[in-house]
Amino acid sequence: CAAGSDILYGNEGNDELFGGIGNDILYGGAGDDLLNGGAGNDLLYGNAGNDTFVLAPGMGTDTIYNFEDGVDSLQLDGNISFGQLEIVQSGRSTQINLNNTGETLAILRGTDAGLITEADFSTI
Repeated sequence: CAAGSDILYGNEGNDELFGGIGNDILYGGAGDDLLNGGAGNDLLYGNAGNDTFVLAPGMGTDTIYNFEDGVDSLQLDGNISFGQLEIVQSGRSTQINLNNTGETLAILRGTDAGLITEADFSTI
């Protein structure tokens, strides 16, 4: 990995994984995990459990794998709300963008944009 880039693994417990600076890879494991890639373009794998993925402006684009609508959630940080988001289909993935800047906060791989609603989000 490049300097500042981490690979973090959770286990079957309820883990909190924080990537920090760099392009990180976070694997949540089987529990109900919190995954926060921090700054950089991160790869986040929730796997089993009710996982929470933290999204924030100015922190890069996170690519999220294994997102399960109605099970997992997206937590908004940095004083943004659901009303400020644009949710669009991009191929077989969903892009979550900020309306005012066009910044892409996250890409949900293999997820239909039509399934993503305000109920999938919480705020810090």
